[in-house]
Amino acid sequence: MTKKEQFEGVVYEHDYIVESRWKILDFIANKYAVLQVSQLTKFSDNDWDFRKEGAKACLYLERLVKGDEETRFPILILLKTLMLALSGLASVVDKSGGTIYNITSSARDLIFWLVSKGYLTSNHKGGYFKAPCDLLPEDFAEFIALVDSQNISRSYKFEKIRLLKEWWALSRNEGILPQFLKLSSNPFGSNSLSDLFISTPVVSKKKFGSLPLGEEESGWAPIPLDYAFPLADAAASYVEDFGDGLIRFHQVVYEGVVANRRSNSVTRAALLEACAVKGITIEDLSKGLPFKIDLVGYAPPSSSRNSTVKLKRKEAEKCIKHMKRAAITVILFVTGARSRELANLKVGCCQPDYSLGVDRFYRLTVTVFKTSREYHKGQVLTIPVPEIAYKAVKVLEALNSLTRVDGFLLAPMFRRQRGRVAREEVCISSILNAVKKFASDVGVGYLPHPHQFRKTIAGWFVMNSPVLGPLLVMRLFSHNSLSMTEMYLRNNPLIREARQEMLAEQSLKVVGSIASAVKDGKLAGPAGHRFAQGINEDPAFLGITGEELGATMEEYLRERISQASVHFLLTPLAICVFDPNDEVRRPCASLESAKITGDQISVGSNIEKQLSLLDVTDGLPVVDKCVGARCGSCLITHCESQKLEQSLSFYQDLIAGALQDDYAHNIYLMRDAQEFVRVYTPILEQIK
Repeated sequence: MTKKEQFEGVVYEHDYIVESRWKILDFIANKYAVLQVSQLTKFSDNDWDFRKEGAKACLYLERLVKGDEETRFPILILLKTLMLALSGLASVVDKSGGTIYNITSSARDLIFWLVSKGYLTSNHKGGYFKAPCDLLPEDFAEFIALVDSQNISRSYKFEKIRLLKEWWALSRNEGILPQFLKLSSNPFGSNSLSDLFISTPVVSKKKFGSLPLGEEESGWAPIPLDYAFPLADAAASYVEDFGDGLIRFHQVVYEGVVANRRSNSVTRAALLEACAVKGITIEDLSKGLPFKIDLVGYAPPSSSRNSTVKLKRKEAEKCIKHMKRAAITVILFVTGARSRELANLKVGCCQPDYSLGVDRFYRLTVTVFKTSREYHKGQVLTIPVPEIAYKAVKVLEALNSLTRVDGFLLAPMFRRQRGRVAREEVCISSILNAVKKFASDVGVGYLPHPHQFRKTIAGWFVMNSPVLGPLLVMRLFSHNSLSMTEMYLRNNPLIREARQEMLAEQSLKVVGSIASAVKDGKLAGPAGHRFAQGINEDPAFLGITGEELGATMEEYLRERISQASVHFLLTPLAICVFDPNDEVRRPCASLESAKITGDQISVGSNIEKQLSLLDVTDGLPVVDKCVGARCGSCLITHCESQKLEQSLSFYQDLIAGALQDDYAHNIYLMRDAQEFVRVYTPILEQIK
């Protein structure tokens, strides 16, 4: 039995217990000491620098814990071990460097609270410290109340407890944390995270697309489709309409004249000479430009007789900058690349792929940077991209020809004074400024962040807009059918990753209503019947009723969502219940594929390969083609009843002859109306 001694009201464990804990901490420190946790940091360092992995600043751990290794060594080792596990180097989570920075830096209040309570801090090296394994949910209730009392947005409050959430998740894994560094019980008690901070309105303190300080990449919301579509259309249209013209203008004026002359001015004579080299005239040069070529006479003050005709370039340079920003916006939209990955693209990264026998098929080579072991030095991926991405890359290759260094695709807008240029890839903030400036210039009324583009294109089909979502992807991918677009999205690992995040986020939003419907017995539709049958047969639910049944079902569904074995997607007619890994074709996907005609098959290409590419919808639903209760994935609860009752009322009036409009005489519509009334009348009665 462990001996204990009482001193000044504090129970101290026997020396050998304390000594063993310090030995374990020293073992962890020595084991990982030389491990490279980022491009600039080893585990032994107390300044963890993830800036090359996308973080906006360095993590100064001794400042974070408000002390040095003599007194704060236990909490320093805890933080380092947690970050190591989150990075994936311990084969656990695999989050990006920017995400780890945000999770840890947002935990300042948690760290200060732990230190103030005497946990993981000692008066001297080797001395006694309180272990977190002794903390109980009621202890953490004090900290959570402290966070809730702060005058900040609800989403920022969640960021402040994010590390605590990750700590609890890692505490349930074996082999990651020593027992005394683990949390022995759920710090949130019986409450789900969604029940926390419910008195705080969900608002953002920043304008436009920005989220509160501390949001990491996975927390960014998609760009609302009302803004995403005009933004994508403006960027793609500018590249398509003026890309070739501006490339030609840049080659003649900047490469042919400015780069070869000491003077920065472009005379008419020099312009004619450069045009002749290209075999064109000034009239040819002016075609396809968003501005007019302006040649004006200039006479120096010392000699008014010796006038020279020069090219005014102010408007041209403004349009070239706008074109570069448009191209960056296009690439972010269609690839899902992070800012860091975009900044590291090289000239020649996008090339046509003729191996499939499909016309206008392109691949982009991108280096993915993360802090996990396999991504530490960057993993090279080749992803399929549409033709607009190829055009955007070619624009940037041409317009940055005089300002780039080391073959990077992106470069400063123009050559700096005295010929100085950047010595490495452009910084991430330059990409952020580029997309915001483009959005501002085209006047869409929303300033997006680069992190939002990947979520937007990956989540178009879960954003509850059966019109704008498909329009957005079809505009960017130039396809008449969404099935063709799905081929690109499915084979892009960056998009697949974001899609899983979006599916989980959207699914969690409807879990509460489903659990409530289970409690009240208000489930309908084929999937609803399966849920009801499962509740009656699954031993986990036997004997449970009322509120307890709803809570148990919610916990069960959340667990399945976290394992990606089930997702819930709102459609105009129901909740679609599906497994994203299930390749069984649903009616909505079949309707979408049926739109493909022979006209969409390229003449002279490999027809068999093209047809195989068209069948790419997998098990993913197509929102705007939902057939409702005619699909086995359909789940209906009282939450969907109002909109269904409105449709039912309309169709009942149509059948009864109460409506005299032209469509009342449409036999096809009347047939559909009768079918809708037949199917949904008993369903709505069931969930009332």
